[in-house]
Amino acid sequence: MGRASITLKQISNERSRKTTFLRRKTGLMKKISEFSKRCGGEHCLIMYDDNADGNGDVEAVTSPENPVEIHSMIQKYYETQLKKERPHKTYGIEEFFKNRKNMIEAEISKVHKQIRSIKYPTWDPSFVNME
Repeated sequence: MGRASITLKQISNERSRKTTFLRRKTGLMKKISEFSKRCGGEHCLIMYDDNADGNGDVEAVTSPENPVEIHSMIQKYYETQLKKERPHKTYGIEEFFKNRKNMIEAEISKVHKQIRSIKYPTWDPSFVNME
């Protein structure tokens, strides 16, 4: 069959949550490292961990640990994104409604043109018999 679906929610017990986080973090780091070695690709993992101090600071956990390697991979990613033919464009609400308004105005214009051609025809079949 398969596994039953479970609802994901934050673990309420802080100690249990931290031990689960450490265990899963180690597992994820191991899997991404194995994936990279077996498939011959580069990997970069950046994960933010709540600091154990309890002062609200967050600490970045990275793989690989060398920041120069991470920076070069991120730079390579940005360069490949810029080379793509058509980057993804994000629209704000104002641009969305402006685009929508233009589309509706174009449709209204087409309908008005059809109405004018029906109301005021420029060609009449009786013109064929005229000499």
